[in-house]
Amino acid sequence: MEKEILLKLKVASVLYENGNKEKSLEHYMKARHLIDEHKDSIGAFVFLEACQVAKKLEKTSDQEAFLKRAKEKGFKTIDEYNAIIAHYAAEDGEDSVRMAIGHCKSALKIANNDNDRGLYYFRMARLSEKLEDDMSALLFYEKAYEHYLEDFDRGRGKPYAALCVAKCHVKAGVYDKAFEYFDIAYNLTIKYDKRICMLIMQICEPAAMAKEKVGDLDGAMFYLNSAFEITKRAE
Repeated sequence: MEKEILLKLKVASVLYENGNKEKSLEHYMKARHLIDEHKDSIGAFVFLEACQVAKKLEKTSDQEAFLKRAKEKGFKTIDEYNAIIAHYAAEDGEDSVRMAIGHCKSALKIANNDNDRGLYYFRMARLSEKLEDDMSALLFYEKAYEHYLEDFDRGRGKPYAALCVAKCHVKAGVYDKAFEYFDIAYNLTIKYDKRICMLIMQICEPAAMAKEKVGDLDGAMFYLNSAFEITKRAE
């Protein structure tokens, strides 16, 4: 039954995104009816997905009821934690951000591998930036860098986390550590040739600006030339 409900919710969401609110509402109501019928046997993930669709359709009372029911069910799987983290991360307000961080910490305990743990640390860093908590953001980015695997087939988390650590150090005025992590991000990335054109630009531009700020014009030129050469090679 969960699969049928989730399918109807997905269809409702897609129809809404395509501007067909009337048809979206129709599928949502069918899903809602099934949820009411089977509320005791379905898990938290279904209620969280229903909550997101209810939010889109401005069904505030349904949204609140679904969220409450999901909390009562409790979160046990990665999918459920990802859904509740996404819910709170999308909300405004400090309390919601802190709730998202708390659920990230809980998800860490059941994450299957280091790469997944790196992702949760990265999310907590991003959320900490929303709170303007620079120290926590830096610590979480460092943890993300430590846990992410050096595996571009599974994503570019490790060099991107290193880039974010570097940017945090630039913001704090700690340029020696910033340049250490800019170099790490750069050296990890250039191994992967054409697939990294956009990422190398994201690394080289702030690195060049930081080098210029401390008067290292040769260093700034190195990063700018590297970005130019790799972009040209990827064309």
